[in-house]
Amino acid sequence: MLFRSDEALARWRAAAGNIPGVSEQLDQLVFTVTDLDGLALAHSFDGAIRVDANAAGNGWFVDASPASDDEFTLAGTGTTLRADAASAAFGRYDLLTVLMHEIGHALGVEHTEAAGTLMSMSLASGVRSDISSDEVARISLGVDTAGALDS
Repeated sequence: MLFRSDEALARWRAAAGNIPGVSEQLDQLVFTVTDLDGLALAHSFDGAIRVDANAAGNGWFVDASPASDDEFTLAGTGTTLRADAASAAFGRYDLLTVLMHEIGHALGVEHTEAAGTLMSMSLASGVRSDISSDEVARISLGVDTAGALDS
């Protein structure tokens, strides 16, 4: 699997702006690929982000141009976009969204019950989420919320 964390990190840096300590914390994160149990797509704990090798058996959408959201052309709920049936992202889990979600945990941002947000407790296939100002406001450095994202 082609593994890209650079765009996810860049999006958090841009969203967080000049919040002291964020860039330094992002620089310390360690990313690995492994076989997670069950429906887990990824897991973060203590500065490490582990990503399931095959998106819980569903396959990853690994964006060749992650700075662009062109594969996600349909409006979704909140800060989400959806892929239409003609997109390579359709029916696959978006690796960029999952990485941004887990980075959020590493920055102390907890899950939310609100649908259509990056920090929702679950993710549908074919969906890309962006970082909201509410999620940025909930950054709590020094508190790793040790989250897992399920399919």
